[in-house]
Amino acid sequence: INSCGRLLYVQGDLPGAEALYLEAVGGRRDQLGDRHPDTLVSIHNLGRLLRAKGDLNGAEALLREAVLARRDVFGGRHPDTLASIEFLGTVLKAKGDLDGGEALLCEAVEGQREALGDRHPSTLHSINSLGHLLCDKGDIEGAEPLYREVLKGNRETLGDRHPDTLASIACLGMLLDDKGDLDGAEPLYREALDGTRETLGDRHMYTLGSIGNYADLLCRRDPVHPNRARTAMGDAPEVAREVLGADHP
Repeated sequence: INSCGRLLYVQGDLPGAEALYLEAVGGRRDQLGDRHPDTLVSIHNLGRLLRAKGDLNGAEALLREAVLARRDVFGGRHPDTLASIEFLGTVLKAKGDLDGGEALLCEAVEGQREALGDRHPSTLHSINSLGHLLCDKGDIEGAEPLYREVLKGNRETLGDRHPDTLASIACLGMLLDDKGDLDGAEPLYREALDGTRETLGDRHMYTLGSIGNYADLLCRRDPVHPNRARTAMGDAPEVAREVLGADHP
């Protein structure tokens, strides 16, 4: 049941996945107990799903249970414990508790570096989450080295055209843009645009977003001569209306 729920979750069928996860949690609590590793997997998965649905209070309660139990059963440096810590940190961030989220994400990053290594996908994911949180706190100087580390790690382990790498390129570009470093941001925006066009096509929402970022930067760099920005934009506004709808932000 849990595996079928995970499949539906990956496919984007959150209501279907939730029903199966709830059944798995209930059955495993009854048959195996609250602290059995399989029960904790189901609790963790249901917490992740509720976070994806936007039920942050429900997600927090389940992930706190998973963290507490996994600390007791596996220890604080077990990969499963660290995964629950990281996801709980992102839930607190989403709820606006940036200090609480930062403490958990720092713990997750430190533990995953030690247990899994600096280039493990889980470590890079947690580093990226911590970078996002620091940006939300306004600590751009603290976030930048984290974004750079994630980008370097993704390039080395996944390649330049992997979706995670392209997302890292775009994130670093936006951070540099926010800092006012337009010279640093422009080549990253350009690389993200080229990569999304190549891998996703001209009509994908991520490609359209990359076009918008790049064209906006070009316009701000040379507002008197906006031809480069117009060329970069092309027919993206018309495509966006067609693909996303006229009311999409």
